[in-house]
Amino acid sequence: MLNSLLMELKILASSTSFGDGAAAMWEGLGKALAKVKEGVYAIMPETMIFLGDAWPILLVIAVSIVWKILFAFLGMLNIRKV
Repeated sequence: MLNSLLMELKILASSTSFGDGAAAMWEGLGKALAKVKEGVYAIMPETMIFLGDAWPILLVIAVSIVWKILFAFLGMLNIRKV
């Protein structure tokens, strides 16, 4: 009986809490966004050279598309009032 009680206490002591899970989620998201940033920084100079003078216009268009997608997603979650 004492042995089973000690096993249960070990399980309870090693279980993760909601805060641990949330912290792991944000840590993973931060790592993923860092990889995206590295990828964008890696291809940006080549893209700027390839597109010449058109890249500032295309960059604004790309940012506006990402903006619209973000607000559409927030609208689906009812975070932002539409």
